[in-house]
Amino acid sequence: MGMDVVEMDEGMFMEVPEEAARIARETGDSPVPLNQFERRIEENEYLRSWLAGMAERTGVERVDYDMYRKVIHSWADSFFDNGLDFRPSDIPEATVDRISQEA
Repeated sequence: MGMDVVEMDEGMFMEVPEEAARIARETGDSPVPLNQFERRIEENEYLRSWLAGMAERTGVERVDYDMYRKVIHSWADSFFDNGLDFRPSDIPEATVDRISQEA
């Protein structure tokens, strides 16, 4: 699998697998709704693993669901070209659990 570059924030870039870059671009021109976010999380191991790793690096643990959701939301919001269209508190525990299993 090849690598591609995505712009995480203005002037901040990250190299990711081509599949993850494709997912980031294919979410359309509007912010990503929760159901599409959950589908993307389920489809892409790299995205799950990356979000879990970012949460781990911040020192937050899954048992603190509220903080874990905030970290996931913050990083995912920067990953998708047009951000997210939901609040951290909207992320279901099952999605948090799915992501944290990758850590």
